[in-house]
Amino acid sequence: MKMSEEKDLENIRESRTVNMNLSEQKITYISGGAFVLSISLITSNSFDFSIVSGIFLISSWIFFALTLFINLLSCTKAAFYATKAEDDIYDVNEKDEIKKFEILDGRIVERNKKIWRLNWLAHIFLAIGLVSIIIFASISINTINNNINETTEKHISVHKTN
Repeated sequence: MKMSEEKDLENIRESRTVNMNLSEQKITYISGGAFVLSISLITSNSFDFSIVSGIFLISSWIFFALTLFINLLSCTKAAFYATKAEDDIYDVNEKDEIKKFEILDGRIVERNKKIWRLNWLAHIFLAIGLVSIIIFASISINTINNNINETTEKHISVHKTN
């Protein structure tokens, strides 16, 4: 492998690492923010609760919490794997630099696959949590609108009878 190819490969790896870190950061912000927003909505008494809407609210909280946990696990594993990759440089007993590079690269790729699986799982849980909170809000808003319509109809019928 030429020196320029190695440099290009290193730049690609750095870019991938930066993108993974940004992705994990965004997932944390979105899931944490949605969790806090849902709590503020229910404390503002803006939503009407039913058993069905409550199930969606609680399930969204569970999925947001799982997203945060998996994201934390992914960050921890990534840090561990980075340290392990540094240790592997000294542990691989291969005199041929190209073979040593291929061995090290293979190990890093395998470890990154595990991190990517965790990240995809976090994305899936985040999506399920967001869908659950949207369904909760839709059910609650629909219930509030129905209650407003019933109250308005009662007021209109009371005024007609007077």
